[in-house]
This record gives sequence, structure tokens and C-alpha cells, in this order.
Amino acid sequence: MPPISPRIARFAEVDRFVESLPESAGQSLGTLVSSLRKVPSGTPVHQVRAAFLWVARNIRYDLARMETTQPEDVLRYRSAVCAGYAQLVQALCKDLGIPCETIAGFVPEGMQDTLGGRHAWNAVKIDAQWYLLDVTWASTAKDYEGFFLVPPEEFIFSHFPEGERWQFLDKPWARTKFDALPSIKPHFFKMGMRFQSHLAPFLRSSDTRLVFRLDPERPLVRLMPMIYKSSRKAALDDSIQKEVFRSNGRMPDDPLWEIKMDLDRLPDDQGDLILIVLASDTPLNTGEFHEAVSFQIKR
Repeated sequence: MPPISPRIARFAEVDRFVESLPESAGQSLGTLVSSLRKVPSGTPVHQVRAAFLWVARNIRYDLARMETTQPEDVLRYRSAVCAGYAQLVQALCKDLGIPCETIAGFVPEGMQDTLGGRHAWNAVKIDAQWYLLDVTWASTAKDYEGFFLVPPEEFIFSHFPEGERWQFLDKPWARTKFDALPSIKPHFFKMGMRFQSHLAPFLRSSDTRLVFRLDPERPLVRLMPMIYKSSRKAALDDSIQKEVFRSNGRMPDDPLWEIKMDLDRLPDDQGDLILIVLASDTPLNTGEFHEAVSFQIKR
């Protein structure tokens, strides 16, 4: 049987299997590995999914456990910070015979936790290809898109490793490029958004459009740009928003979303301003939009 591509694998059966495991399955590293070996199909990608999901569902983030990094201790207390999460996943994968590493690095401004921007995650090797995952962030997410088996060329937008080799990129990024990204929030990746244009943190009057790539399999995702004062406490009047944004929507027959704007129409008496792109994948009448990315406006 040919290997299953991680990008097209379906995990419903695996997820149900993990949810059905008894509490005693996590009694020790050995008992948990034995349970995970029984995952339906048993392919490496499904075993990784089972290990990832069990940890995401059963380990609680707790700053009081910053020193709890050994896998057996994480299982005993059922709590840890990112290093403990990642080392437990690494131990499970390695006992399952799957190459896995814990990677230390940094996350962008706006996605930093209380550990000063430092973070830890995992790399796993499946069918000779490296993929990246962040079980810590997945543990507090409603779904796992953007956190599980992400290609390196996508993961670099949110995770910068200390060692260049762990970028897994043909053309590695410099730290200065990573630090110069716009202010990205977790919702950006949860919505499956990617940058198609304008990676700079600032918008100037000469910038007339923003373009984002959206996941074509998520047709409900929609974006809403809003301009706020620098305090973020209040958006500018609707009349100003209508003047500035000339159009906003999906581009026909293309998984792109384009925001056209005329920043010269902003009044001069509003002080420092921020353009925030809100995103949602809920029905239109719910109004559940969350900040995805923001840009400072330079005039």
C-alpha cells in the first residue's frame, strides 16, 4: 500500500480512536505508546496525529510547570509549558519509530506568550519529508489547522527557529525578515490565511491594495478591514471607512481576497492609525470577526 500524504490524509477515525482511549492510557509513557500503536491504519501519519491529538487534549498549559519538561513528569502532572508539550510529543513519536525533534525559537509580536516570545515546537519526518507542528497552540484552539503537519514554507511566518537548519527552507529567512512582519494574530493562521502581497509592517499612501491567499476548501472565510486609532479603543466613523476602502472581497475564480484602498482619503486630524484585518468563518449573521493581522499607517 502506498504511503498516505499528510496533506490529504483524513483523521476523523483517528480522532475518534484517541477520544475513546481511557484515562489509564496515559498512566505512563509506555502505556500511552502501546495504546497509540493500535490507532486505525497504523501508518506513520496517523500515529503522529494520534500522539499530537492526545497531548493537545490531555495536557494543560500551566506557567507553574515551567521546569516540567521530562515526558514522564508531564504525564504525571498533566500540565506543562511549550517545552514540556514538545518533548512529550517527541518522546511518543520516537518510541513509535517516527523521527521527531523539539525545536526552540521565537514567535512574532502579537503571538507571544508570557515566556518573552520564546517558544518550542516539533518537527516530524514522514516519508522522507519534514513537517512542523505546534501542539501547545493546538491545545487551546477550536481546530488544528495551521498547527499540525504544516509545510516549512508556511510555518516560518509564525515560528522562527534558533537554528537555521530547522527552517527546512531552500532559502532560509534572516531574523530581520521575520521581525519585520506585520502584527500577526493567532486567528490569521486559524483561518488558513497566507500573505500574497505586502509583508511590511507599515502601510503608506502609495499602498493601494492588500491581497491574501485563502484556503479554497474553506469558502466561508471572509475578511473585513477596519481603521482604528492607535489606542485600538475605537474605529473611525463608518463614513470614513467607506471612503477609504474602495472594494473588499474574493477575486473571481481565485483563492485570493483583495482589499483596495485609498489612504489619501484619511483625515489629517485623527493622529496615528492602524489598519486591522478582521476574519471570520462563521455564518454571516453571527458577526464573530476576530483580528487576524494589522498594519501601522504611515502618512
